[in-house]
Amino acid sequence: MTGVMRNRFFRWCSSSLKGHLTLFQVLCATPLSLWAILTMRSEGTLTVAWGLRIVLLCSVLCAIGAALFWYSFSKPLIKSRGIK
Repeated sequence: MTGVMRNRFFRWCSSSLKGHLTLFQVLCATPLSLWAILTMRSEGTLTVAWGLRIVLLCSVLCAIGAALFWYSFSKPLIKSRGIK
């Protein structure tokens, strides 16, 4: 587990706003979008326009969440520890 946390990608994700945005998109927006699209497909209500709207909405919501998390928790924590 420590080898994964010392990975350059995860260090970058935990130390920058761009990294937070990327990680939240991969971990949150992608599964949420897939779940919504698959649900709409199974109900027979999926169209290309709705699929694009769902993907855009999930991406925007997760980006807002990532930015809030960065400014609320991560940035003050990094600042208090004197990192960078």
